[in-house]
Amino acid sequence: VYSKSVKEDKGHCWESDGSGSYKLREAEGVQQGTKIIISLRSETEMFASKNYIKTIVDKYSNFVSHDIFVNGEKANQIQAIWTNTPSQVTEEQHTEFYKYISNNYDAPTYRIMYQADAPVSIQSIFYVPQMHTEKYGMGRMELGVNLYSRKVL
Repeated sequence: VYSKSVKEDKGHCWESDGSGSYKLREAEGVQQGTKIIISLRSETEMFASKNYIKTIVDKYSNFVSHDIFVNGEKANQIQAIWTNTPSQVTEEQHTEFYKYISNNYDAPTYRIMYQADAPVSIQSIFYVPQMHTEKYGMGRMELGVNLYSRKVL
């Protein structure tokens, strides 16, 4: 892993052989950001495929503030709209976000956008779908509510 902070002039290289320990050293010519280089055994090469990595980013890290690129293509496309104030989020943004997280084609019937700052900081959106698809035998495979902490599932 090559990494360079905006605040520092020098980059760093983290190296590990997978045994549980790592070596850290300063590295020259490192660009700002993080670059990950992985060497895989032949039986685990599927984990390096573009589609597999994009699926993982889409599921767990789609809402992080920094752009994530896979082979030069931006992988995280959707904004974390729950971090905005309710007045900053348009109806179109709610509909687009709902369609993305629900894999649905219609707009939600109701929504609740809730924010509180004490004693803990909570920013949330709760959507109610237009119809109950389970009654038609088209239920979602993963039921429940998604909880993100610092924009990561």
